[in-house]
Amino acid sequence: MGVGFHGLYNRSIRSNFVLIRTTRRNARKDLRKQNAMKEYLGDGVYARDDGYVNGLIILTTEDGVRVTNIIYLEPQVIANLQVYLKAKGYKTP
Repeated sequence: MGVGFHGLYNRSIRSNFVLIRTTRRNARKDLRKQNAMKEYLGDGVYARDDGYVNGLIILTTEDGVRVTNIIYLEPQVIANLQVYLKAKGYKTP
């Protein structure tokens, strides 16, 4: 005796629900991991690296509830920023 269409349909819904729930759980774990890696710079600005060898620094602004802006700084942009800060007389602590 075979399984009718409804039996397959219900099984498919259940397996999709488990997949979605697992994906959400993994996404929450990734978000917690990313939040642990970021460093508060002040004025609602946070910084972290991308976690890979790309050398990106990721700046975010947050309002206490959610991320409101994201800026990805590539290595060349970081170098340009350092040159700019030096030219303007900013000193590192």
